[in-house]
Amino acid sequence: MADVAKQKILVFDKRLCTGCRMCEIACSFNKFDNTYSYEQTHIRHVIEFDRGEIECQYCQHCEDPLCLASCPVDAIHKDDETGIVKINPLECIGCQTCNIVCPARIPKFYAEKKISIKCDLCDGDPACVKYCSPMAISHVTREEADKILREIYEEPKIASQETK
Repeated sequence: MADVAKQKILVFDKRLCTGCRMCEIACSFNKFDNTYSYEQTHIRHVIEFDRGEIECQYCQHCEDPLCLASCPVDAIHKDDETGIVKINPLECIGCQTCNIVCPARIPKFYAEKKISIKCDLCDGDPACVKYCSPMAISHVTREEADKILREIYEEPKIASQETK
């Protein structure tokens, strides 16, 4: 079994994102038969105009995925080596349990296909990363992602806290 800390996942740096949403278009084109759509994508932006903030929702390919544990027909599989979590469309029965249990609500049910679908990291070469010109999305190890996220979200220490 691979070292989990070395498995690669996506990480989003909101400090770099311009809100262009090219990552969504790249995903849509790559995963939905050359379709350009903000609705058919496995990565979604949440833009808070009143606060001037952008966040990004995407699959974390969890170490212990709830979607996988909850699937009644074992249609969700995790590659032990890469850590990529995938839904097999031939095994999915469209019950939407994975959509409900995912803390980030990432798997999405597509009524026309009668199945849930989620990010599969483009089998290790994510299109969203390649087309993100400000490089706000990276494909890095879990270890690197933790460092980046701590840098982005940890409260800055004030001088009086540093001397304690």
